[in-house]
Amino acid sequence: GRRYSPGELLGEGGHGIVWRAFDRHLYRTVAVKLLKVDGATPEQVERFRREARITARLEHPHLVRLLDHGLESIPWLVYELLPGGSLRATLTRASSWSRRHADGQVPPEVARDLKVNVAGLRDALVRILARSPGSCF
Repeated sequence: GRRYSPGELLGEGGHGIVWRAFDRHLYRTVAVKLLKVDGATPEQVERFRREARITARLEHPHLVRLLDHGLESIPWLVYELLPGGSLRATLTRASSWSRRHADGQVPPEVARDLKVNVAGLRDALVRILARSPGSCF
C-alpha cells in the first residue's frame, strides 16, 4: 500500500499543497508537499525537482530536513513535521516583529517554523524564497 497516509491540510501556496501525513513504514508524522499539477508548467516541475535536490543537501539546526521525495505523476516532497503553525500565523501574532522583518529575513529562533522554501544562511538569518508567508510552514 501507500507509505504516507494523508491527514489534515496544513497550507497551500502558489505552486504546492502541504498536508500532515503519517509515515506507515517508520510510524511518524511528517509534512508532505505536493506540486499542484493542474496547469503546472515544465518550469514549475523543474523548480520542484530543484527544491528536492537543494533541500536534501542543507543541514542546519534551524532548517527542516527533507526525508523523502518522488517525482512521478504528481511530484511530492516529505519533510519532518515541526510543531507550530505557518509563518503567516507567526507574523500575524507578532505584527511588530513582522514590520521589523518585512524584508523577508527571519531570525534563527523563528526559522525552525519554516518547513519549506528556505535557501540558506546569510549573517545568521534565513532567506525565504516563497512569494508569501502563507506558503511557508
